Amino acid sequence: MRPAAVIGHSQGEIAAACVAGALSLEDAVRVVVLRGRALLELSGLCGMAVVALSAADVRERFADGDGLSVAAVNGPATTVVAGLVEPLAALLERCTADGVWARRVDVDYASHSPRWKPSACGC
Repeated sequence: MRPAAVIGHSQGEIAAACVAGALSLEDAVRVVVLRGRALLELSGLCGMAVVALSAADVRERFADGDGLSVAAVNGPATTVVAGLVEPLAALLERCTADGVWARRVDVDYASHSPRWKPSACGC
């Protein structure tokens, strides 16, 4: 079987690049290993949450510089937020108080955000 196209998100991008021939299997494994090592450095004070609002509506719920950012837009009313634990917990509390569905993602790092890089994380 030969796929006509492949797509992926996050770790899936690595698999898609390998299947498409953009990365050899060895290079794909190397990327996964290096990403895993970077995540170990970032574990602890950061996190992610899914909020049932548009990205624009989510951005209105936090201020620039408070340690949060939009990490992914999964749909017109599904946004992933990443950042520092305390501001993330406050955002989840505000959403719950306002009747907005939101839940923490079971990770302790902030993928797809400026805080993902070990040098920029502050975690």
